[in-house]
Formats: sequence, C-alpha cells, structure tokens
Amino acid sequence: MYLSSDNRLDATLYRRILLQIPTKIIPSMANPILLADFLTSSYETQNNSSKILSLHGLYVLMTQYNLEYPFFFGKLYSLLTIDLFSAKYKARFFYLLDIFLQSSHLPANLIASFAKRLARLGLLVPQHDQCLIITFIYNLIVRHPTIHVMIDKKQSQSTSSDKDVYSAEELDPNKTNAIESSLWEIESLTYHHHPDVSKCALALMSLRTTNQEREIHPLLEVDYDEMFEHDMNRRIRFSRNKDKAKATECPINFNMAVTLFG
Repeated sequence: MYLSSDNRLDATLYRRILLQIPTKIIPSMANPILLADFLTSSYETQNNSSKILSLHGLYVLMTQYNLEYPFFFGKLYSLLTIDLFSAKYKARFFYLLDIFLQSSHLPANLIASFAKRLARLGLLVPQHDQCLIITFIYNLIVRHPTIHVMIDKKQSQSTSSDKDVYSAEELDPNKTNAIESSLWEIESLTYHHHPDVSKCALALMSLRTTNQEREIHPLLEVDYDEMFEHDMNRRIRFSRNKDKAKATECPINFNMAVTLFG
C-alpha cells in the first residue's frame, strides 16, 4: 500500500516516520543507537524537508544517548540556502535550528559561521524573512557572547563580500573564518526602507551582553500577506502645531511631490 514500484517507502510515510522518531520511537526502544544508520541514510537519500527531520533524530541520539556524529553541524550548515525561505518546512527548520544551537559549549567559530551565513542570506531573502534572520542572530549573540566581537569589529576591512575574510564556499563551519569577519550585512540593513527591518537591525548592532533573548516563534510564520496587513493597520502619526494636531500621511519619499513627474 505504501510501497512504490521500486520498493521504496512512500515519501509522505517516510516523513511521518522521521517526525515520530525523536518523541515516540526512540523513547520506546531498548537501544536507540540502532537508528543511527537509518537516520544518516535518510539524510543522504531524502529531500531537504526530510533531511532536517533526520538531523533532529540524530540530535536526540547525540545529546541523550552519546552518539558520536562529528558531521552533524556541517550537514546542518549546508541546509542554510536561499531555497530554504521558499520551502514549506521553513518554520520547522528554524524551530529546530534554534534547538540545535542552544548549547553554550559549542565552539565560537561554529556559531559565528551560522550567524554569518544567516547574515549573508539576510541580504537576499524576502522582506518578511529579514526580521526572522536578524532576530535569530540577535539570540545567537546573546546566547554565545564570544561572537559579540562580530558587532564590535570595525567595518573597514570587510565592507563587501569581495573583501570579506569569511569563506562562503567553505563547507566546514569550523573553517570559514567567520569569527574574523563582521556583521556588515546587518549594518547595511539598518538603512532598509521598511521600518520593522531597520529597527531589528539597529537593535542587533547596538546589542549589549546584558540583553535578553527575543521571542522568535511569532516570526516563523510571517508572510507577505501578514506584513501587508500589519502595515495597513499601523497607527496614523500625528503632527502637532500651535493650532491643532493633524494627521499626516505615511512618508513614502524624502520630498513631497508637487506634480506627477516633479
């Protein structure tokens, strides 16, 4: 019923199995380490939505059953591509990525690589995903203060992708030199035309080590429709003068147009 002509599991059933492994299958097994080969094979043979589920199972085996899997973060790092932000599993990915990068024992080079890769993607992703990326990096820096130097670092030596010491082509997140770079990408977003994006970027660039993590879950499902609805419902600003307060239009240009082309 669930097998195709080449005797492989149906993709939907495969994902359902992977989804149940961390919470229902592993706790009921006497020796969950036996699932390691299945999960690693699933990562290599399935699509990206199943890859992240495979990594979730491997993460549980690593943290709770002492599985040694040194390739985990390299495989996780390789999933951070522009295609992720148009996929249906984007929310689940960032939910799990937040869990995977929680440990304070992770190397600074590793965390810096994830922050830098996300910052670079922040220049390319749709507008409604930029606040998600910035907030995620914000939480990474709060959680791992050792990478705060990426904010403090002067921009003179890395003001563009051509001069940046960060190696975007490197597959090993421990060898990207990200910790030697800066978050110039986020600084550029402080000049973004949308106020929500620029506000998030400014908050990150002025981050102090005493700050608290920000809630990321409300940003996981934000799309263009929700952002447009939010903008339409913004409170109208009022300008006060000596006579009375009057409503002003939302600014869309530096100078008010007088004619159609003037």
